[in-house]
Amino acid sequence: MDTFLIDALDEGIILFNTQGKILHVNPAIKALSGEGFFLKDGVQLPEACESILSEDQYMDVMVQLENLVDQDVISEFAIANKRSPVPPRSIPRNGFIININPIPSKPDLFLLHLKQGRSTNPTKSIPAMVDTYPSFTKNIMEALPLILNIHDPETRDIIYSNGKIKEVLGYSLEEFRKMGNALIERLIHPRDAEKVATYHANLPFLEEGDAKTLEYRMKDVSGSWHWLKCWDTLLANEAGEFSSKILSLALDITPTKISNQLVEEQWRLRKKLETEDKFEKLLEACGFAILEISNCDALGIYLVDDETGNLELIYHEGLSPEFIRETRCYSRDSPSAELVYQGTAIYKTHGEIRKKMDDVRKQEGLKALGILPLKIKNKIIGCVNIASHDLERIDDRLQKSIETIASQVAFTIMKWKDERELEDYKKHLEAIVEEKNFQLRERMKELQCLYDMTNLGEESKSTVTLLENAVNVIPQSFQYPDYCHARIMYGDVAYSTPGFKQTPWMLSESTDLHGRTLEIVVIYDVERKFLEEEEKLIKIILQKLKQVLERNVNRIKVQESESRFRFIFHNAPVALLEEDFSEVRASIDRFKRDGIQDIKGYLKENLKVVRELASQVKITAANNESINLFHAGDESALIGSLEHLLPSSSLVEFEKELHLILDHQQLLEVETTRKTLTGRLKNVIVRMMNPGENKRFEKILVGIIDVSALKRAELKIESQYKKFLAILESYPEVIYVCDPETHELLFVSNKLKEFLGKDPTGEVCYKALQDLDEPCDFCTNDILFKKKKPYVWEYHNPLIERDFLITDKVIKWPDGRDVRFEVAIDITKRKEAEKHLEVILKKLRRSNRELEQFAYIASHDLQEPLRMVSSYLQLIERRYGEKLDATAHEFIDFAVDGAKRMKTLINDLLLFSRVQTRGKAFLETDLNEVIDEARKNLQFMIQETGAVIQNDELPTIKVDKTQFIQLFQNLLNNAIKFHRDEVPFVKVSCRKDEDAWIFSFKDNGIGIKKEYFKKIFLIFQRLHAKGLYPGTGIGLAICKHIVARHGGKIWLESEPGAGSTFHVAIPHDVEEFDKRSDLYQIEGS
Repeated sequence: MDTFLIDALDEGIILFNTQGKILHVNPAIKALSGEGFFLKDGVQLPEACESILSEDQYMDVMVQLENLVDQDVISEFAIANKRSPVPPRSIPRNGFIININPIPSKPDLFLLHLKQGRSTNPTKSIPAMVDTYPSFTKNIMEALPLILNIHDPETRDIIYSNGKIKEVLGYSLEEFRKMGNALIERLIHPRDAEKVATYHANLPFLEEGDAKTLEYRMKDVSGSWHWLKCWDTLLANEAGEFSSKILSLALDITPTKISNQLVEEQWRLRKKLETEDKFEKLLEACGFAILEISNCDALGIYLVDDETGNLELIYHEGLSPEFIRETRCYSRDSPSAELVYQGTAIYKTHGEIRKKMDDVRKQEGLKALGILPLKIKNKIIGCVNIASHDLERIDDRLQKSIETIASQVAFTIMKWKDERELEDYKKHLEAIVEEKNFQLRERMKELQCLYDMTNLGEESKSTVTLLENAVNVIPQSFQYPDYCHARIMYGDVAYSTPGFKQTPWMLSESTDLHGRTLEIVVIYDVERKFLEEEEKLIKIILQKLKQVLERNVNRIKVQESESRFRFIFHNAPVALLEEDFSEVRASIDRFKRDGIQDIKGYLKENLKVVRELASQVKITAANNESINLFHAGDESALIGSLEHLLPSSSLVEFEKELHLILDHQQLLEVETTRKTLTGRLKNVIVRMMNPGENKRFEKILVGIIDVSALKRAELKIESQYKKFLAILESYPEVIYVCDPETHELLFVSNKLKEFLGKDPTGEVCYKALQDLDEPCDFCTNDILFKKKKPYVWEYHNPLIERDFLITDKVIKWPDGRDVRFEVAIDITKRKEAEKHLEVILKKLRRSNRELEQFAYIASHDLQEPLRMVSSYLQLIERRYGEKLDATAHEFIDFAVDGAKRMKTLINDLLLFSRVQTRGKAFLETDLNEVIDEARKNLQFMIQETGAVIQNDELPTIKVDKTQFIQLFQNLLNNAIKFHRDEVPFVKVSCRKDEDAWIFSFKDNGIGIKKEYFKKIFLIFQRLHAKGLYPGTGIGLAICKHIVARHGGKIWLESEPGAGSTFHVAIPHDVEEFDKRSDLYQIEGS
């Protein structure tokens, strides 16, 4: 069998038979397997493979053989009884692809094809076959893993094919032949079409022994592209003679090409990243790499907006401007963005792209073939969208390479973002550093200015010197000190630097200091702009200057305060001592170091130690009152140890004074005794005061109040208190004192003990007095402590069946607490009398009603006979008047006049009785309308006498309007009727007092003597004869009755011949009197 074709290939080929014997090995095997492989007679295939393959690869070969023949045949290294063709199988292992192919026409022969899958070396050209190998066999051609065709270069007709076209491209030989000249246009990649056409055009001009080779892309029946490497040479026969036919071999190098292309593109990108610093150029290189590998002609690279999540187009290739405008940005919730955020690459085979993106591409004639999310550490930072005008899908074998390049794109974008952020951050830091340096320089100038200000405050003895020096310091802290001038205004006085003047470039700040204005003005004498920091600086300088001035003022005040303190100390009306407890403090610290934990307990048990501590207290100052209190000649007599003022009896109290130090208190008061220099004991209150900053207790201010007289008074009060309790105990009414918090009875009188039959002192009041288990719901404690005044109430105690009038009051108990003091007067008998009185009042009210009815009936029945008497007398006078003499006529006139007066008296009496019985409700009434109505009723009298009535503006109050018209009318009537010869004049005035309205009716009449002031208000009382002034004498009685019904009061002021003034007082709460109007009826009756 001729093997020249096998030897021409650069991939390893082993020819072996059914017994596993190697018949031929081509030269490429040695290149792939190295020196470890050797061929000699009788070498079996397993043995040969074991020498060149790893254990895993060796097992893979056995598995393939296992799938081709029975296990027992494999075990004997023989392949027998196998006649039908078997499809090739391949298993990649450790960089090799191993194929075992049966030769169809030779069932006893097999080819083992060993190929390096990751080799990047280009395939070698076929050598001239005629010189080396004279012939080849059809069987070998069919077994080879490549496309083999023999065709006529002139007609392009395929004379022979080994059938591998179907395996590689999916087309049958007949389909291939029918394409004819359209082959290039339909199946050859557009980028390779021109070079393939040129290649085929040159084939007819091949010379003997020449061979041509070409790599190009061809589309299979599914639309995927295959890289093919073809060899073309003139065909030679067995005798070595060349014919005009061309032998064409084509090997599918797609895996190798993809791998090589990926490596090349990665290498190119890596070089680009190392040398290119422009981001746009880097994106261009990335896009070119993806298009090269994917065989597409359009793409867009999108970047995720960190804030919105939208996809923004940052690079594109093969897209029209119109298309770019429509797809420049995909919102976060758009269909395209949803596909990206799924996080996995999506290709045309996925329904999502066909459904959501094909419509977008229609107008461009583009087909969306893939969406590749760009991820860094599982974070999506963008995507690459690839599309094509010609392709229907992306070859599955290319997808891994495309995704590899896409990851390189993601890395490129992330690196660019990081570099951009780093550059921005670097610029930001540089700006911050520059700003900080500037601020530091300005701050140093500011601090220097403030430091100088502070020194000036300490060095300057007067405010004037301070301000004169301060104004020269200020310009040095500004940006242009040579052009800067300053002025300080304090009150009305100005302090300026030389050359200060008003300019447009000025800063000023002012504040108030002790009622005077403190102002700083800074100017530039040339055009300069003040910095924002300088605007802040002038405020800081102003505040610092204010502080320095305040310290000066405060220093003076402290000096003055110290002088005042010494003056007050020495002249205070209370005895004051300044005592030094620093040695006592040191002794107590020593006790603690010696391990004494309970200092207070230790001192209480060791008064001798207390005496020693008292001797350590030093009096450093004493005022005049202290000198007098302790009978000292002068202050020096008291300076020294405190021990000479402490009697032995006061050591216990002095131990309490030491609590000031032990407890670090600032104020302590102790009642004790002190001894004068003459040996006299005095009861005193010692009040010790220690300022918080006096940690060493060097200057303790001690106030001493002589309470000897107070003590004597307390003893006297205590004696009187005991006597008072004895009086309360024997008081004939119930008295008790109760704690409002605990309800404990603190004191009870003998009367309460008598009622209860026991002494309840110490018990709770609600149990002892009411037999209850909890406080009474009618307890008056809350009322007492809220109103802070006595509370009077009545109560029936069911426990002892007695009625009491109770007065509760809050008092101070001797121990200082507020307690309830209660006095309960037994009013049981009064209550019984009130009940009896109520019965009498009911009878009296009934009697009044009967009298009222009697008055009405009497007045009505009495008027009838009077009318008859008057009528018949008048009839007699008319009929018999001529027969009667003058005396008879006079008698008749007297009788008629008497009947008329009797009728008037009866009507007045009826009117008087109706004040109470026929009264109306009190309503808001305008008294101006009331007096106008009264004027109308008296219109005839006013016209007849020419009377003048004047009135103030009267208020609106609640009254019985009808009765008030009667009241005003009666008072005005009297004022006009009892007039002198001159024209009557009445003045009605009004004023508002705290409790009532006061109405006054003043006239210029005849006046009334004082002895008749009460008589004129009685019913039917007259002061003048009937002939002088008409009337029955009931008018003022009715007035009094009306005023009484309104709860008011009526009185007068008058002198004979000087006129009279009647006053009427109507209370503000007049309705309350109306409710008790029956009582006025009783009084009136």
